[in-house]
Amino acid sequence: MNYAKRAYAIYKKEPTYGNRRVHCQFVIAGNWLDNMHIEEALKHAKQALKDAEKFGENYLIRKALFNIGVCYTNLEESDKASEFYLKSLDILEPRNDEFAARALYLLAYTKARQNDLKSSKKFYEKSLKLARKNNIVETLETLKIVKGIYFNHDLDLVREAFKYFEEKKLYPDMEWYGICIGDVLTEQGEILGANEFYRKAITARKKIRRGDFLNEI
Repeated sequence: MNYAKRAYAIYKKEPTYGNRRVHCQFVIAGNWLDNMHIEEALKHAKQALKDAEKFGENYLIRKALFNIGVCYTNLEESDKASEFYLKSLDILEPRNDEFAARALYLLAYTKARQNDLKSSKKFYEKSLKLARKNNIVETLETLKIVKGIYFNHDLDLVREAFKYFEEKKLYPDMEWYGICIGDVLTEQGEILGANEFYRKAITARKKIRRGDFLNEI
């Protein structure tokens, strides 16, 4: 993150390096997000959007909007999160089915958390269709969380997703979802299940602190 900040300061002096300025902000925001400093992540995600709009590249604007949505999801501001996911999906060119499948999944997850299962299923089906068509494995795995927690109540599906997170060293995802799922199960009175996923979140946090993962940008 320190190198990204230093690079940003250099690129800021060169107008032709607008895309690199945006990518620096993505790196910084991603690091803050992985370490659960959500407000800081949001600040840099919004700066990335400002830089992307100045540079005028649709794919960068789309990703910046999406990243802001992710920050609001982490802040549990579901309406704002949905707003930014939908704005990102409004940018159709250049086409990117992998991006669209992921944004649709997060809309499905966000709506499910709001108990709007009708909307959630609509976005779920769209995401699933794209993910299957393009064999987008990560989205196919995370879709199991929505289905297993909110549609079918099948924790084995959720465990399959967590197995994938662990195999791919996606520990920030494993930690965040572990806490969220633990909270849902606690509210449902399923203490043993909640404890299982809280423990998975704790394990992921330990691995993050040890640096056992590579933050992909």
